[in-house]
Amino acid sequence: MIFGLLAWSSNLLLYGTSDKVPLTKYEFATLTTTKSIAMDKYDYMILDIIQTYKQEQQAHIRLAVLERNFWKRIEADTDLSVGQARIGERITNLYLDGMLQNKNGYTLTKKGREQLALAPWKQNELV
Repeated sequence: MIFGLLAWSSNLLLYGTSDKVPLTKYEFATLTTTKSIAMDKYDYMILDIIQTYKQEQQAHIRLAVLERNFWKRIEADTDLSVGQARIGERITNLYLDGMLQNKNGYTLTKKGREQLALAPWKQNELV
């Protein structure tokens, strides 16, 4: 997300005075960029853990539970490497990319749910 500062000036009449004083107004404009992030199996796994927890528990998942489930899945899967996991960095990047939100626990945003639908194992289920 890129923030810009727009400025313009106008002559406004200040209350309590009869003089016109030139003032400058400022507004912040937000320019969004559409950046597709490169997601790998670990990122999709985090999204899947969050979504599965939400469906089963009807609640937002806490960070400690998310981390525990993440490491359990990595230990159970021989294709995944502990060295590449970096869960904290991944959660931060998913949060900054708008895939998840943290409101008294983590949950997926609409964008996160849409991205999870594109997970490789979900694509195989559709075929």
